[in-house]
Amino acid sequence: MYKDEVVLLHDFLVRIKVFLEKGGASLSCFEEYEKNPVRPYHIHRKKKEHEAALFLLAKCLERFFRENPR
Repeated sequence: MYKDEVVLLHDFLVRIKVFLEKGGASLSCFEEYEKNPVRPYHIHRKKKEHEAALFLLAKCLERFFRENPR
């Protein structure tokens, strides 16, 4: 993937996280992601940093949906 595609996917997953937060979901599983300093709007960061943040967020989302089946 190109860097801009990685950043867009990172942004999309952050929007899912925000949607869950607004819905009142308990998001204790996202604490690990919150410690990461890379956010989608940090476009000056390297592609590898965005990929690491993206995979960390995806892992947190997977854990959230595993713990909270609907």
